[in-house]
Amino acid sequence: MCDACEIVAINGVLCHESGCPDSWRDETRECRECGREFSPADRRAEHCDEQCRYPDAFADDFEDEDEDEDEDED
Repeated sequence: MCDACEIVAINGVLCHESGCPDSWRDETRECRECGREFSPADRRAEHCDEQCRYPDAFADDFEDEDEDEDEDED
């Protein structure tokens, strides 16, 4: 299960040894942008995907869609 520590069973539940550097792989976190629960891809992950990590980079995509819809209504 884990190459970085000795696996321990507590009350029949497998878990990482105390202080294991890879224990973050089994946790879920709340995205800092949207609040959705996610499983981190790396130890420092704070966002669920690239759109939440760089929201301004995707803002133009949404504005273009809104403009297209407004033109269709005319």
